[in-house]
Amino acid sequence: MKNEEKVNVLIECFVEANPVQTFEDLKTKSGWTSITLYRKIKACNLLVSYNQNSKFYTLSKLAHFNYSGIWNYKQILFSKHGNLFNTIITLINNSIRGYTAKEMTAIIEVKADDALRILWRSNRIQKQKTGSSNVYFSINPELFSQQVLVRQQQVPVSLSTLLLSDNQLIIAVLVEVIQQDSLDCKILYKGIKKQNITISIEQIEQVIELYQLKKKTNK
Repeated sequence: MKNEEKVNVLIECFVEANPVQTFEDLKTKSGWTSITLYRKIKACNLLVSYNQNSKFYTLSKLAHFNYSGIWNYKQILFSKHGNLFNTIITLINNSIRGYTAKEMTAIIEVKADDALRILWRSNRIQKQKTGSSNVYFSINPELFSQQVLVRQQQVPVSLSTLLLSDNQLIIAVLVEVIQQDSLDCKILYKGIKKQNITISIEQIEQVIELYQLKKKTNK
């Protein structure tokens, strides 16, 4: 069997109705040895779950990623950014104000403290005390400066425990405000959730307060 044909055999193991497979599932369906299967998994660029001991696999085209690039399939978590470390680094680099461990945990849906600590100790991200919390920032000097500035100047202290994933999430809220012509957070929440974007009403409220949006009044 040609190499390309073997790859196709592996891809055909995944279907929309059953998009997630274990190594043993794939081994049974393909009939290959473990060594051959490991090689073909790498050749296919299958996504590996970053929780559940990395025992699950899926195809990118079958994943339904949210705005942060995370897909939660029956509590099995996949990221379009790759493994857990790459995901955290990418999210931090895409952030406008960095993340605390609590904020990152809410986004990736697993406890982020240990991974953040490892990445910081290996100089792959930066850490700085802001208020009462440690905040993790990009190692890119220019981006780091911008993130620290936004974190310190634009986020009210009273809202510091609320979450804003990144500038794309802010844009999603502002666009929905325009489309709905409303500042009703429940209406905005329903509209944004239809776009498969993970968000909370508290986050929407934070954007509204951050940009000092006000309801129109009839004269």
